[in-house]
Amino acid sequence: MRIQRVSALALTLGLTSAGAGLAQTPKPSPAPPVFGASVSVVTVPVFVRDKDGQTPSGLSAADFEVTDDGRPMKIVGLQEIDAAQPLPALTPREAAAAHRQFLLLFDLSFTSSSGLVRAQEAAASFVRNGMGPSDLAAVATLTSRTGLKLLLGFTADREQLARAVDALGSRDLDRKSDPLGLVYSFAPVGDAAVAEGRARKQEALQDEMRVNQVLFRRQDDASYRREVGSLLQGLSQLASTLDAVQGRKQILYFSAGFDQTALIGAQGAEARSSGEAVVEGRLWEVDSESRFGDSGIRDQMQNMVRAFSGSDVVVHAIDITGLAARGDASVQAQGEETIGSGRESLNQIAQGTGGRFIKDANDLNKALGEILDSTRRYYVLAYEPQAVKGPGKFHRMKVRPRAKGLSASHRTGWIEASAEPQKAPLAGRLEAAEAAVKGLSGGEIETRIVAVPYRNVDGKVSLVAVLQVDGRSLLAHRDGSMLPLEIYGYAIGADGTVEDAVSLTSTLTVDKVQERLTHGGLQLQAAFSVAPGRHSLRFLVRDAEKGRRGFRTMEVEVPPFEAGNLVVYPPLFMDDPSRRIVLQTSSRVGGAPEMPFHVGTDMFTPEARPRLANGRTESVCVMAYDGNARYETGAQFEIKAQLIDTGGAPVRIGKLQLAKALAETDGFRRFVLNVTPADVPTGEYRFKIKVRDPLSGQVRETEQAVEVE
Repeated sequence: MRIQRVSALALTLGLTSAGAGLAQTPKPSPAPPVFGASVSVVTVPVFVRDKDGQTPSGLSAADFEVTDDGRPMKIVGLQEIDAAQPLPALTPREAAAAHRQFLLLFDLSFTSSSGLVRAQEAAASFVRNGMGPSDLAAVATLTSRTGLKLLLGFTADREQLARAVDALGSRDLDRKSDPLGLVYSFAPVGDAAVAEGRARKQEALQDEMRVNQVLFRRQDDASYRREVGSLLQGLSQLASTLDAVQGRKQILYFSAGFDQTALIGAQGAEARSSGEAVVEGRLWEVDSESRFGDSGIRDQMQNMVRAFSGSDVVVHAIDITGLAARGDASVQAQGEETIGSGRESLNQIAQGTGGRFIKDANDLNKALGEILDSTRRYYVLAYEPQAVKGPGKFHRMKVRPRAKGLSASHRTGWIEASAEPQKAPLAGRLEAAEAAVKGLSGGEIETRIVAVPYRNVDGKVSLVAVLQVDGRSLLAHRDGSMLPLEIYGYAIGADGTVEDAVSLTSTLTVDKVQERLTHGGLQLQAAFSVAPGRHSLRFLVRDAEKGRRGFRTMEVEVPPFEAGNLVVYPPLFMDDPSRRIVLQTSSRVGGAPEMPFHVGTDMFTPEARPRLANGRTESVCVMAYDGNARYETGAQFEIKAQLIDTGGAPVRIGKLQLAKALAETDGFRRFVLNVTPADVPTGEYRFKIKVRDPLSGQVRETEQAVEVE
């Protein structure tokens, strides 16, 4: 074999056996649970309590009985969870339901501004200091006039949660929001502007509250009851929306509550006055709804409680009237006797959903800590349903501990999903975001990822990702000429921080792209701005018309690119960009992407699912970073390639040839190998590369999964 020289650098290529791998290609997570015609496993968080209100430890599957529509079920998995510790090793089905999830819900109608400000401070401390390592949280506001506003979806990013709590939707001209709601704002926050920005947001928030607030302005009882009804309707809609998120959801509802007379009728002096009017025959002076409560509101309350229970939602009602300053103008306007008038409504909401009622708490941090402690330990149970009823059908489940003195709290049942679910926009957004934040992989649209860390000629480090979308699965079930496509991608750090994101919407004309989609598929190329370390890439592809989705997660280590440290990439199987549709998009932080997929001036796209065929030649690019170190004349990089079968045994490839070798200005050396398999049995293999640096003696191994057709 003829050896090409690059400056003073020579190369050798061999077929000898390689040792244990030093670096391996990240493997995507397996598919998450899919309910529908192929229901396999149902997972449900179960909160067990003894007579003292404590969670017993060490329970096994034999300690529970499970029924689905009254039929006994076989438990196929049980995992004890301690939310104060990182999640243990779980199956994807278990992991989807295992996270503890909090929604911080701020009532902007039935509350005072001073109490709300102190509630914000406690909530910010909760997300920064109280949440466990695997906890997720979301932030929303609710008003009787405008309904629910989700500011931030469920995420582990503490800083973004604190930003959303600090603003509560007030006007923020610098905000660059995220379509899936995993990031409140990508705008950087400078220390010097923090105090000024907070004051501006608080002023805007109080302006909004003056429009929404009705608690201390009860001039018209009928109007007030309508406001209460609107609020309860908003809570019911929230319950059905949260059903799209797997696992138990716990709402921390910061509110002063609405006046209890709307529920239970007049009390105290008002009740005595109404009674005297009845005795004296002055019935025209008595409002039956004021005396006995509004039956319509009571019905709405009951419907809301049932909706929360069916969606596995618990509401912890936190009375913030104790946080209101006694000098608050809104309180003084109606007299201090109004303080606490909404506690009964808060108590009923909490009791009806199985949550805690925190009454008149001047120390909210302590109260929130009690909620964290009481929900710290629970079990995730999995069982196999024995019958499929059909899309949209409800299965009632019951979990009962066998031991006496133990009780269990869990969702009441589950609904079989349809193949193409039609969800409300907010529910669909939450469901899509859940796949990203929980790191799920699967869906109806097949996707794969190629990811490589990159350092450009200016020293800027990025994580370059190529999302490959299978064209056939993308075109499946199409009945129109246009294909509206949405793609979202996130780079998430080890601590749950969303470091960078990309989003792209495009409408494809099916007739024009069908051939390339069918034979080559589609690729999205992007570069995330990240620091060296461990990162998780999360991608979601969605057919905006049909609601069909595909999602993929990959864990990637970004090296420090230090002098003297040899970095070798997994082998990149080179493809012609003209074969498929290639889209590029800028990231929110890193800007326009810079792609490393070239050898000299020749561009290529990496194949995420490489396939080899006997007698067919494929080109493979091996990239090694050494900063273009100077080598003595005669020094040689040694590259060895192997094909490894599923049993770990080496398999003779056939023909290997070094086609090209270049040392380029970005500090990378690019080697192109031509691979022509011969007499290789069909099946799954690993294409392994071993690179030795002649100057330092460093050896790196890397590999790529391949299929021989």
